[in-house]
This record gives sequence, structure tokens and C-alpha cells, in this order.
Amino acid sequence: MALFSKKEKAPHNFMLKDHPTKREIRWDIFRMAWPSALEMILVSLCGIVDMMMVGDLGSYAITAIGLTNQPKFLILALFQALNVGCTALVARSRGEGRQDTANTATSSNLIISIILSIVLSTIAYFFVYNLVGIMGGDAQATYYGALYFKYILIGMPFNIAGMAITAALRGVGNTKASLYMNMTANLVNVFFNYCLIYGNLGFPQLGVAGAAIATSLGFVIAFFMGLFILLRKKQYVYLSREHKSIDKEVVRRMLRVGTPTMVEQLGMRVGQFIFTRIVAGLGTVAFAAHTITINIESLSFTTGQAFGVASTTFVGQNLGRKRPDLAEEYARETNKVGFAVAVLIGLLLFTFAHPIVGLYANEAEVIALTAQVLTFVSLTQPIQCYYFVTASSLRGAGDTRYTAMVLLISMMILRPSLAFLFVIVMNFGVMGAWFGITLEQCFRAVMVFFRFRSGKWKLMKV
Repeated sequence: MALFSKKEKAPHNFMLKDHPTKREIRWDIFRMAWPSALEMILVSLCGIVDMMMVGDLGSYAITAIGLTNQPKFLILALFQALNVGCTALVARSRGEGRQDTANTATSSNLIISIILSIVLSTIAYFFVYNLVGIMGGDAQATYYGALYFKYILIGMPFNIAGMAITAALRGVGNTKASLYMNMTANLVNVFFNYCLIYGNLGFPQLGVAGAAIATSLGFVIAFFMGLFILLRKKQYVYLSREHKSIDKEVVRRMLRVGTPTMVEQLGMRVGQFIFTRIVAGLGTVAFAAHTITINIESLSFTTGQAFGVASTTFVGQNLGRKRPDLAEEYARETNKVGFAVAVLIGLLLFTFAHPIVGLYANEAEVIALTAQVLTFVSLTQPIQCYYFVTASSLRGAGDTRYTAMVLLISMMILRPSLAFLFVIVMNFGVMGAWFGITLEQCFRAVMVFFRFRSGKWKLMKV
């Protein structure tokens, strides 16, 4: 496997050309983005497979898993500051030729992530019913949601530590490593889903709890694979005995870049909590349709996220080399390629909405409503992709305060307000909720467009 090649000592030099042609730039984008796209698809599949395989248990099981999303993402949001800061600092250090700084950032982020994740997961475990209960589901969905979340929390420290590892590897352009990690994790997840949800191959039948156990086992396997990768010195970032403590100055630099992103994510979760409460009030069928749509869309917007990862790395490394012209060129070309792929994905969702939804549910009412929402969502894919790529370009430059401000305004104020208007006041149901999401995404896309065009991001310090 190329992941462990002896040539890894000086990886990804294709990104460091002084005068690349447009064809070379686009080829660089493709080579960077496809492993990230596959990786993120696999991450999304982890949740998608859980939902598909518990779908036969009934809409209550789908709703139960959906209720855990916001508490789970709220915990993960706390680590965004370090992960975004780590990726940006590693990418900038790679461009400057400062391998020592890149390695120190990697080890410091990993140590903090392990310690803090254990503390937070333990606290959340003892308050799991409260965390799931405030999401507004009925008694049955809340009970099974709490049961599911308990087992997810056990594996969460491994998940968070694995994310810290991939954050560093992405900074040097090694997107294949996290691809292999998540590919293995998902194979583990699918196998144990089969065994534990329905009691196959002699395993106990655990239902929703079995799906969570399978997911957590995947987290564990992915973490140890990532740790093995970082313990090998045949690559640009690695762990050694010299990297066993936390460097306060490096952490300060990572937090300077990443703290706005953490605030952004926390604000987004508050807005999502209010939004989810509004939709949950529509009933089990409507919330199941909403949850399935989010689940399917999580697979589609991985394209935008993957091209965003590529743009973050390209922008960070080229600014580190004092080449803002190339940073801008890579960002623009990444957007063009991402837009074309997003249009294709939108067409696929539009054409195959009913068959896709049929994989999740067997209740006619849920299938019909979800397919209607998904058909509308298919039209929004290019807007969504543009936002992901452009915002990631700004973050790669260290311009995280602006992106945080935009997301805070849109998620904490605009999205809940539009949901209240369309769902409660105008009584448009779950479709109204998605009208609100689309308008809010358009706002974000317009805001990052003007920021990128201003060029202020080229002057940011990391």
C-alpha cells in the first residue's frame, strides 16, 4: 500500500510546483480530493448503515438515532478548535519547511484530545437521558436514543483521537491514510451490525444498542490504525519520544486559528438544537423523514467537504511558501471542479429519490414524505458545495473569525427563525423546515463569496 511507502519521507511534492498549469492544478485537486471524498463517504456510511439496518425495527428506531445527533455533534464541536488549528498550522509549517513545528502540533493536539475526550464522554454518559430527552422526542424514541448514545459515548474518545490524527495528516496532504482508517472502521461496523442488531452468527440480538456497539468498535480499530501510521517515521508528520508533552506555544497558535471555528460549531449546535426541537414537534413520521433526509444528504455533501479539505491544504501550503497567487488559483479551480461534481450528485438524487429512500424505511408514509423532501434537496447541492469549498479556503488561510461569524449568524439566528416561520407560522411541515435550510445556505454562500473576493484572507497570520 502506498500509505506505507518508503517515499513517504517527502510526500505530495506535486503541490509545491512554482508554475503549475491549470491542467496540473486540476489533477492535483483530484488527487487530493478523491481520498478525502471516499473517506468522508465512509464516515457518513457509518451512520447510514446504522440507520438502514435498524430501519426494519420501525420509525421509532430511526428517530432514536436521529435524536442523538445534536448531543454527539455538540461534544465533537469542542474539538474543532484544535483540529482546524492543527491542520492549518501543519499545512503552513509544511510550506515553510518547519517539520519540527508540524510534529509538535500533531502530538500536542493528540494528547489534549485523548485527555479531554475521556473526561467529557464520562460526564455525558451519566447524563445521557437528559441529553437525549431535551431533543423533544416521545418516550419510546428517547429511551432507545439514550440506549444507543450510551454505547456511542464509550467509543467516542477513540473517535476523537482518530480525528486528531487525520487532522495532522491532512495538513501535509496525506488524505489516503484516513481513507484506509475509515474504510476498515466501516467494514467492522457493517459486520458487527449484522451480528448484533438481529443476533446473527451466534451473537446476541441487541437491536439499536447493537448498532451503537458496532459503530464504537469501528472507532477503536480506526484509532489504532492511525496511531500505527503516526509511529512510523517514514512520513512528514510522526510521533516519537521527543513528542510526549504539550507545547503551550504551539497550542496557543492552534487555538488562535481554531477557537473561532469551535465557537462557530458550538453556535451551530445551539441553532440546530432549536431547529430540531421545532421539527421534532411535527411527530414521529415527519421527524423520521427529516432524519433520513439529513442522513442521505450527509453522503452527498461529503463532496463539498472533500474538495474543502483539498482547498484548505492548498491554500495553507501556498501561503506558507509566500505564493498567495497560487493559493487563490488553487481555491478557484477547486470550486470549479467541485461545482461540476455537485451538479452530477444533485441529478442522481433527483432521479433516484424513491429507490434511495426505500433502502431506509418500509413505511409508505415515511417513504413518500422523505422522497418529496429529498427531491427538493437535490437542487441545492451546487450551493452547498460552493460554501464548503470557499469557507475551507478561508480557514486554510487562517481567516476563521469571519467564517465563524457567518455561521453563527446563519445557524443561531437565521435557520431557527426561518424554521419557525415556515413550520409553525405558515404550517408547511417538514418541507418548510428544508425551505428554511436552503435560504440559510444561500446566505452563507453569498457571505463567503464576498469575503474571498476581497482578498483579505491572504494577509492572515498563523
